[in-house]
Amino acid sequence: MNRSTAFFFLYSCFALFNSVFTLDVFAERHEVNTKIEIIGVTSLSGLISSTEQIQLLSSLQTNKVYREVSSGSLKFSAKTLDGVIHEGYITTFKIDHSTSQGFELIIPSEEPIQSLTVFRTSDNQELFNQTFDTSLSAGLIVSVDRISVNEWKIPASNQGRRIVRRLEPRNKVLIFDLDKEDKIIEGVEGEMIEIQYQTSAGRVEKLMIKLQ
Repeated sequence: MNRSTAFFFLYSCFALFNSVFTLDVFAERHEVNTKIEIIGVTSLSGLISSTEQIQLLSSLQTNKVYREVSSGSLKFSAKTLDGVIHEGYITTFKIDHSTSQGFELIIPSEEPIQSLTVFRTSDNQELFNQTFDTSLSAGLIVSVDRISVNEWKIPASNQGRRIVRRLEPRNKVLIFDLDKEDKIIEGVEGEMIEIQYQTSAGRVEKLMIKLQ
């Protein structure tokens, strides 16, 4: 085999290997991408005390990239108003300077929540069980829209007096107004904010939301 023939043979082998490798990588990436979808979801969040008492603070309906949580120390079963039962795991996270943990669970549906049960994963011990009537299940709906890498828009919803504060890494008031204008806040993905509405005299609604 002369040099030119040998070079051509080696080059052909390399080209064939490279094309196969490229196709495999493309197929793998394509497979991963097909598992990621933006859908309408309901995000419920709240607090878990050191004695495992659960307090539900907010219900948020939004469109987001949905990734199913594959494991966790807590799991849930939620029934929506259309009769569908959704089950999954709950994401928990630490809150600075607090003995309580924050939690979030994502239900891949915008249907109102009819009932919610939370269990300890290790022994299936029931920790929380609540049934909502139609008015409560719809909840206080608020959107937090990402508009750039570190900016988030909180649209006006005319709910009443509005206070928005950052909970991490330190407590800071970001908005204090009458909720009549859209406002933009700066934040980092993963930070926790609290949105508080005083909808009437003596009635306060609080939502705890992770920027994402």
